[in-house]
Amino acid sequence: MSKKKDNSRWLHVAISWGASIVIIGVLFKILHIGGSTANYMIGLGLVVEAVLFFLMGFTPPPQEPNWAKVYPELDDNYGGELPNRSVQMANVPSGPSATAALDKMFNDANIDTLAIEKLGRGLQDFGDKVSAINKISDISLATDDFTQKLRAASSKFDNLGIAFEKASANLVEMSNTNTDTAGYHQQVQQLTSNLGQLNNMYERELRESATHLQSMNHFYENLSFTMKNFNESLDDSKAFKDEVNKLAKNLNALNAVYGNMLNAMNQPRV
Repeated sequence: MSKKKDNSRWLHVAISWGASIVIIGVLFKILHIGGSTANYMIGLGLVVEAVLFFLMGFTPPPQEPNWAKVYPELDDNYGGELPNRSVQMANVPSGPSATAALDKMFNDANIDTLAIEKLGRGLQDFGDKVSAINKISDISLATDDFTQKLRAASSKFDNLGIAFEKASANLVEMSNTNTDTAGYHQQVQQLTSNLGQLNNMYERELRESATHLQSMNHFYENLSFTMKNFNESLDDSKAFKDEVNKLAKNLNALNAVYGNMLNAMNQPRV
């Protein structure tokens, strides 16, 4: 029987190379490489892809193996009994357990139940003694704390005695300064009287200043009225001056007329 030639390897190579050309054409089109060249590249890629799909049409689908040859019960026409296949368990090597080994070790060392009980009681007594030692250490710590507090209290009592001594000394000094306090009181009273006199003088000066300000205001009012009258008289003076000038002009004109008349009358008759 002749063996059929397998072309799947070459077809796989052609598909891989063609897919590469398609990807390059899409890359040219997306990035707009080369301007119009990108259109030709994407066109070439699509043509190659179409050819690849055309070639894949000649490739037969892969054949599945005939499992019925290995497992006859998979055949649709199988009519016998189904085989009973049980799972084979792995053989676990048997050996002595850990408890048995421990018992053997105790027997070899001549350790019985009584020895174990004694060991337990000894450990319990040891724990009780350790707890008692801890209590004793706590008591010693409390005693040290109490001693420190007593020392602090005694130092505070010493400070309190010093404070009482200072307070008594201050009271003595205050009793000695009673005379100074009386003199200070007299000086304060004198200062108060001086301040009262100064306030009276200040009030009198304020009243005089107010009177002076009123006089100044009256003077300025009169002055403003005088300036107003002066301005009005100035306007009248200007008008009077204008009228006098007009009168002088009229008199000059009248004098000229009279002069001409006199000249005409004084002319000799022919």
